[in-house]
Amino acid sequence: LMVLEAETVLAKALSRLEAPRAPDEAGAAAAKLRKAPVLVEVLRHVKSYDSARATLAPTPFSLVWKREDAEMYIRSPPGSSWFEYKIVAHIDAPLSHCMAPLHERDLIRKYQPVFVEPHYDIVPSQPHHAVVRTLSRILSFHIETIFELLRVPNHEFGFLVEIARSDFPPLGDSSAKLQNFKRPWWTKRIEVDTKNLWLPVGGGEVGTVLVSVSRVHVGVPIPTSALR
Repeated sequence: LMVLEAETVLAKALSRLEAPRAPDEAGAAAAKLRKAPVLVEVLRHVKSYDSARATLAPTPFSLVWKREDAEMYIRSPPGSSWFEYKIVAHIDAPLSHCMAPLHERDLIRKYQPVFVEPHYDIVPSQPHHAVVRTLSRILSFHIETIFELLRVPNHEFGFLVEIARSDFPPLGDSSAKLQNFKRPWWTKRIEVDTKNLWLPVGGGEVGTVLVSVSRVHVGVPIPTSALR
């Protein structure tokens, strides 16, 4: 799934079909293409990709933690049932190493022990697309997330965008598989909306800068003291 390449191909096709001197049948073909599921799906992913600009936008976050190579910010309006956190980190590893645990699922628990089991692919995953279920433990509760993961590499400027959203349309037999999951009463399913921007440092140096913004919907009002 190469979103930017697909967008370019479809845009060029529409441009030729809708050119001023194009024959009448070309106009009909263009109208058919605009309604095609493939174009609708590509435009959906392009919109998600464009939303990653929010990672670099100035927002009213409060700094809650920092160290030499990383900082964490958080915000949640009073009385809201969601909170957002922003992480900026310098990772002393190339981008390929940062992606490895996401593909080698057995490695996830080694670098993020909060997860109680490896991530589960609800539909067959691809290098740049997946629908994933995760299960983590916070205190005595289990937290479940289900989200669509989209990765878009920008080869022109040399960065990678990741979008993980719980709000996504049914894909394949994902709806049926989701109903098969039996959650114990102590498990809470939350919705996530995460945007990750991965930037290799370049300049002949090894390293990757991660800028991540996540919104987590917990479904109940969050006490201010819980976010300090």
